[in-house]
Amino acid sequence: MYQKNPFKLTEPLIKKSCDAKTFGRGEEYIDAVSTLTLRGDEISVKVYGSMPRPYRVKISFNQKDWKYGDCNCPADYRPCKHIIAVLLKIVREGVDSIEPTFEDSLKLLEADALRNLLVTLVEKKPDLIDDIQAILTGDPKDEDELDADYEADSEFDE
Repeated sequence: MYQKNPFKLTEPLIKKSCDAKTFGRGEEYIDAVSTLTLRGDEISVKVYGSMPRPYRVKISFNQKDWKYGDCNCPADYRPCKHIIAVLLKIVREGVDSIEPTFEDSLKLLEADALRNLLVTLVEKKPDLIDDIQAILTGDPKDEDELDADYEADSEFDE
């Protein structure tokens, strides 16, 4: 389901959020933005840049306004050119699809389907079993440690 710019987002608003150089570089990266899928109030997307692996951009919206954007690129300022590229693509081309949030999608699954999903994920990423076991058993493994494990793994995911 394609929807033209479902937000109160305009190019002048985007220009106000960054300097002219970043805006211009963002324009150059619009075609490097992968499929735009809105899930709940967030868009999480890959932007292909100068590195072999794409950068991950996550943008949150609040009542249809841009609220927050983050990117795993090394730039020490936000919004970076990758965030600007995503915002510009939304304004110029809209979003490609609107889907339920991950949590809402899980609510629709029956117990067997949820079990199969977990088994498939653990088969693909065996380290997940330790985290799942820790959560299920109430293991004192610190949540920050789980977050650190996830962040380290996600740096290498495509």
